[in-house]
Amino acid sequence: MSTVPSLATILTEILNTLQTVMYEVAHAIYENASVLATAMVLGGVAFVVMRYGSRIFRGLTGWLRGFL
Repeated sequence: MSTVPSLATILTEILNTLQTVMYEVAHAIYENASVLATAMVLGGVAFVVMRYGSRIFRGLTGWLRGFL
């Protein structure tokens, strides 16, 4: 028969697993940092254009319409 693992062994294995998962997530973020930064910047630009773009373009077209 096999012996039952102790509580200390179980907790150690759980902590080791959590540490490994956190390391892998951090490593994936590190490897893809430039892609994530680009996505964040483009998302910010898209948000600003959505939020203020229609107002700016409406004013610009009204100003240009005055010349025509």
